[in-house]
Amino acid sequence: MELKERSNFFLVTYEELQQNPRGSVKRLCQILGKDLNSQQIDSVVENASFQKMKDNRMSNFSLVAEEFFREKKGKFMRKGKSRAWV
Repeated sequence: MELKERSNFFLVTYEELQQNPRGSVKRLCQILGKDLNSQQIDSVVENASFQKMKDNRMSNFSLVAEEFFREKKGKFMRKGKSRAWV
């Protein structure tokens, strides 16, 4: 991945997000040139948590038409755990 070395490229793994969400948000803020205070970072971490996003209709695909995604056959967001498919 040659893009990985670019200053405007952000690479993060799901495992990293789970282990260090605040650190990931801080790294992303640096790349975007944003300076968030501790309370703002806490808000981002809380609202980007798996459970919050799973419950949010804007991010959990529950608003997508059934012709594109059949929720009855399975959820788009399942457990939010790394390697849960094993």
